[in-house]
Amino acid sequence: MVSDAQKRANKKWDEANPKVIRTCWKKYRLKKNYGITIEQYDEMAQKQNHRCAICKKHQSELVQRLSVDHDHITGNIRGLLCAGCNRALGVFRDDPELLMSAIGYLNANR
Repeated sequence: MVSDAQKRANKKWDEANPKVIRTCWKKYRLKKNYGITIEQYDEMAQKQNHRCAICKKHQSELVQRLSVDHDHITGNIRGLLCAGCNRALGVFRDDPELLMSAIGYLNANR
């Protein structure tokens, strides 16, 4: 069991080292959720010039890091997207026909 003094010391260290905490958490999530290392993520970001694969916004323009986009059926990683584009694909259930229908609707109602 961890003592109260150790808990306070751990909390103090966490507060003094937020970048280390975020990096460790990011490494854990990438491996757990997508089976990739932080180095593989960084390589993907570099190949995309640190831009969303859909809207092309640069990482520096975004509040959040580029998200790992993957096929929910196969688990295959497709690329990195900004949070907005990633959510949009989710709302359209990754369905190309539904997205094409939305494009037709937008074009018809300009």
